[in-house]
Amino acid sequence: MAGSDAHYGLPGINAQRRSPQWTGQTQGVYLLKDIDDCDGMYLSSKWKTRGWTFQEAILSPRLLIFTDHGVFYHCQGKTTLEDGDCPNHYFLPSDIQIPWSEYQDLVAEFTSRDLTCKSDILFAFSGILHFLYGQNHHYGLPFSDFSRALLWKTEDGIYPMRYQNIQGMFPSWSWSSVDNEIRFCHKGNIWKKISASLAQIAIPSTQDGHTSWKVLLNTSTEPHKLDSQYSEEHIRARLAVLIAWKGGCFPGKLPKALDAKVTWEEYDDIIRRRWTSLAHMGDEAYCIQEGLLSVSDQEARFPLKVQHACQDGCILVYTQSLRLRMEGPEDSMGYVKLLDQGGNMVGWLEPTSINWGRLRHISDWNNGADFDVLALSLQYEARNLALYPTTHPAKGYDRDVANWCDSEQKTIFIDDYIHHY
Repeated sequence: MAGSDAHYGLPGINAQRRSPQWTGQTQGVYLLKDIDDCDGMYLSSKWKTRGWTFQEAILSPRLLIFTDHGVFYHCQGKTTLEDGDCPNHYFLPSDIQIPWSEYQDLVAEFTSRDLTCKSDILFAFSGILHFLYGQNHHYGLPFSDFSRALLWKTEDGIYPMRYQNIQGMFPSWSWSSVDNEIRFCHKGNIWKKISASLAQIAIPSTQDGHTSWKVLLNTSTEPHKLDSQYSEEHIRARLAVLIAWKGGCFPGKLPKALDAKVTWEEYDDIIRRRWTSLAHMGDEAYCIQEGLLSVSDQEARFPLKVQHACQDGCILVYTQSLRLRMEGPEDSMGYVKLLDQGGNMVGWLEPTSINWGRLRHISDWNNGADFDVLALSLQYEARNLALYPTTHPAKGYDRDVANWCDSEQKTIFIDDYIHHY
């Protein structure tokens, strides 16, 4: 951990000496200054800023840490000096089943570090990915939560493209393509939940020169067991998937019981009696039986001619799209509104999620360029509208456009509905 480069050496060994501890004497009392805690030395070290040292520290079961002031031994969450203890600092727990929140924290910390060779971005993170997911990841994104992992953005809204060479190729859908700090949500905001993926994604796998395609199933790690009738989050998730299904967002046939006009309470009761989890509900919505997509459906959604046309870094996405117009914000940190052909706002983009440097090169941008927006995942937020700031676009959302009402004309919006439930 000592020094500023790889040639610094190990303090206390060979010619490199340790920094002496301060000693003193007063009124017959001998004084010895404590060694700085390893937390402080770790946070201020050059070693902590380097990309390759990240997985070195995360994955090592034991660490022998050389500093200018002494040697520390780290094992099983405890860090000990040669002749004493010092406070712990952040290291990965030994539990292999690390939740999603850990993944987003790991990516954020890793991308804040420096790499001498910028194209090493995935190599220097591959050990952590293999530890967490085995072979089930692609360009830094885990199969188990691919839909949410696609929703990355930069910390400051700047998107410098990473240099690519023969050894390193980084597709634009992966966070590895951008040379900047990556985040998956705003600090301090409620982390939005994903009820279901609105897209089916196929990932290429090459073995012995032959390329096959793996269709990702249930690409959310939060399937939500349908075991709570009153949990606000579970109610939100179930009804959000229902509305999307009734709106034609899934290829599967909607069950007759859900095609009827009943109350939200009755809809939810039908869902809870028919499926044991949102994952099972999503499977039926996508015509998946026992975790398998039929060959005919797979070929229909991912035609062979499209598969053969794909190059390295390509993924196939089966979903819907909608042509929308973007209304820019007053400043670069504001929300971008998405408008349909009638001028109605149907959504918005969060600050820092836009690559303005690229968009402003579009010739028709100033005249109101249209964009084909892909439906990737279904998010919901269990939050009362009154809690949003006055400048948030949710305040201007036209609820009449959505027309999400049950048989008693109660809307699905949380402040209109949840207190009735």
